Amino acid sequence: MISHIVQSLDGVADEIVVVVGNGADDVKKEIEEVCSHMLHLISFVEQGELLGSGHATKIGLTGLKTKPDNIIVVLGDMPLLTAEVIGEMRQTFEESDAQVLVSTAIQENPFGYGRIVRDAQGNVEKIVEEKDCDDAQRSINETNMYPFLFEREFLEEALEKIDNNNSQGEQYLTDVVEIANNSGCSVTSYTYSDVALAQGANDRSQLSQLEAIMREKINEQHMKNGVTMVDPANTYIDADVTIEADVTLLPGVILEGNTSIANGSVIGPNTRIINSNIGKNCVIESSKVNESTLEEGVTVGPFASLRPGTVLREGAHIGTSVEIKKSVIGKGSKVPHLSYIGDATVGENSNLGGGTITANYDGANKHPTKIGDNVKTGVHTALVAPIEIGDRSYTGAGAVVIEDVPEDSLAKGVPAKVDEGWTPPAPKN
Repeated sequence: MISHIVQSLDGVADEIVVVVGNGADDVKKEIEEVCSHMLHLISFVEQGELLGSGHATKIGLTGLKTKPDNIIVVLGDMPLLTAEVIGEMRQTFEESDAQVLVSTAIQENPFGYGRIVRDAQGNVEKIVEEKDCDDAQRSINETNMYPFLFEREFLEEALEKIDNNNSQGEQYLTDVVEIANNSGCSVTSYTYSDVALAQGANDRSQLSQLEAIMREKINEQHMKNGVTMVDPANTYIDADVTIEADVTLLPGVILEGNTSIANGSVIGPNTRIINSNIGKNCVIESSKVNESTLEEGVTVGPFASLRPGTVLREGAHIGTSVEIKKSVIGKGSKVPHLSYIGDATVGENSNLGGGTITANYDGANKHPTKIGDNVKTGVHTALVAPIEIGDRSYTGAGAVVIEDVPEDSLAKGVPAKVDEGWTPPAPKN
């Protein structure tokens, strides 16, 4: 949630202070990783005691490196808030003569939210938190939302006047509105046209509701851009994923992180892709792809697992129940089924038979396997690394290969014996 908020401030705020408390290290790590392009704008301050939103704002002001004219205060649990809305708020505030801008929303069920109390002229008089409302105030359906915008000098003075004389014993930032009115200052407001954008998460149920709203918005935008989703309700796409037009996503697809998918590819059903680049016209069925690169025309699955460091060159095929780890599979090469290929380089147009295993771990260290062009391994071949299989070589069924195999050779048996200069027999009619 916090990274979405910080990104929504990009281009809107000249400086960003993040107030951290519980889980401070995790929050900092998230922001530093996801918002790395904005770190020159961001600083962190820690709120040692959690004494309320007013106190957190006061702590936040200490982290400012400059003295801006205006301050915007945003909650860290409003991931649907957009830069466009914040920009509208900023414009509304700057065009007014007010010292405070309050954001509000009209809600059918305002339970749990502070109520906006207006005077006879319709001006915002004060904000009363749910727990402090009387019966008349509870009937008000205009609620206090975030962000707030303030003239900085006024805010600094007002924060010194906030007390904790309320049911929660906290310093409410919302009390600044009444302080402004009592001081003869002006308060303006901005009312959300889309209430969903202002929602926060106080528990896992509300978090899931926000995720559903965001997922729907993300999917809708991709479909407008030409992506086909057979079942949008069962398609899960992170905000940073990029998808070109004419990609088809089947039910149960999960796309995470900085994944990109080029046009013409068909993904799914039941496929999870994480931080990976998928080329044009690829087909990935019922598989997991993690931190991998697939070039054009690659096919994967079903039930394949591509682990970090996997590169599949143009036209490569990874079949049923195959695991690839930190390996390059060459152009047009195939690993059809029931195989594990780890720490390996496979050349072009090679075919690794069912059950081929690169035995890359000796109990202490990992070792590489190099397989040349036009190599064919028999079923249940074990290649004990470090090892190199030359171009156009073959292995027999069940071979355990423990030494290098030269070009144009056959390795067969346990341990395998190498027959050099071997050529396969001509096919019978």
